[in-house]
Amino acid sequence: MLQAGLEMEKLSNLHTGLGMFCRNLGASLLELNPKDIHFQFYLPPNRLELFGKNCQILPQKTWHRWSFPRKYRTDVWHCLHQDSPYFPADGIPLLLTVHDLNFMQKYSGWRLESRKRRLGKMLEKSAAIVCISKATGRHLEEVFGLSTEDYRVVYNGNSLRHFPAERTVSQPDMKPFLLCLGVLSPRKNAHVLCGMMAHLPGMNLIIAGPQHGDYQKKILAEAHRMGVADRVILPGEVSEEEKYRLLMQMEGLVFPSLAEGFGLPVVEAMSLGKPVFLSGFGSMPEIGGAEAFYWENFDGMHMAEVVLSGLRKAALPEASAGLKKQAALFSWQKAALDYCEIYRSLLKRSF
Repeated sequence: MLQAGLEMEKLSNLHTGLGMFCRNLGASLLELNPKDIHFQFYLPPNRLELFGKNCQILPQKTWHRWSFPRKYRTDVWHCLHQDSPYFPADGIPLLLTVHDLNFMQKYSGWRLESRKRRLGKMLEKSAAIVCISKATGRHLEEVFGLSTEDYRVVYNGNSLRHFPAERTVSQPDMKPFLLCLGVLSPRKNAHVLCGMMAHLPGMNLIIAGPQHGDYQKKILAEAHRMGVADRVILPGEVSEEEKYRLLMQMEGLVFPSLAEGFGLPVVEAMSLGKPVFLSGFGSMPEIGGAEAFYWENFDGMHMAEVVLSGLRKAALPEASAGLKKQAALFSWQKAALDYCEIYRSLLKRSF
């Protein structure tokens, strides 16, 4: 039986994109339960019980960065993100999942070159490479000279949990609102939505997600500058149930991200038949497809016009079905099948 080790250190925070990726892929692999593969999950100390007793647990320790235990022997090792410092000795085939190259926008100078060298070494060490979107793959080609034959695209699935309908009932006095979901960081570009809101006087804007650095201050400053501070709401990180309620009640999702490897909130919103308004950067056109509405620039009036026009089109009877069909293209069950196929191919290659 094939022993597949999955590095899931990022599960230490379940509310980040990488944390959700690890959790959903792990759960889908266990649900698939292939007869020829035994899973060994490398888990942080606070998540050792997350998957129950259906898999072998390899507890993560910080010192493993420098000396990986020989007893953690696997046939294939899967690093679930490109920055992982945890992998066994040479000789075990390594599968690397690359989510994005956002560090290219975040860093400059020696920090940028250091990150590039580090990822370059990981790519060289890998027996197989997976990208979570074609956009990420193209970025690897541009920066590292890879070809389309050097990697495979395996899309993420839809992680949205559904809750009983009675919990999603709107308050009678609630003003219609647009929703932006995600970590509050500069690459999410959420502050440009404040200029848009100046041209949408009948709506509120909810920007929900954990804070990263002091970017929240920039959003609030821009809201005050545009005179919409009373209509821009930042509730912080929300639970899965609250997220579902917000998605059900919103008029549409607004997602002006500058760099996105996949864009999970987009799929979640479309799966409920809700319109999505996106930037044209990164994977957004790939994930939203022809069903989404796109901004050509971040001028506030232009953004508002796209939203108003899109909301009118989204009210047509056929619009919801099209959005749900687009969202259905992204499935954790399919991702699990694809990854198992790659694990098997790596084992064959190692003999």
